[in-house]
Amino acid sequence: MSTTNKYITLAYKLYTTMADGTRELMEEATTQHPFMFISGMGLTLDAFEAQILSLGKGDAFDFTLSVDEAYGPYVEEGVLVNSGEFTGMVGGKHSEGEDAVVAKLDVEL
Repeated sequence: MSTTNKYITLAYKLYTTMADGTRELMEEATTQHPFMFISGMGLTLDAFEAQILSLGKGDAFDFTLSVDEAYGPYVEEGVLVNSGEFTGMVGGKHSEGEDAVVAKLDVEL
């Protein structure tokens, strides 16, 4: 069975491991608002997609991506937008009523 151009929806919780070893929830895609993508189009991290493609409908999953498999180590100079620039958002919409999307993905699932 081909794994390219496969429409995938999934619910997940994304955690990052802090310097002190604790885990912090960074993002959650619920069953009501799942993460959706088409495989093989370069829309997700390669290592993430490789873990997901072998799953079937309803399968549970738990895996960790290394920093190198994700976006690499944090580099302050590489941050182009800070969260303070999204202060006009109210409930997922800009204060003017336009849809707003703020995406963040870290390393560990």
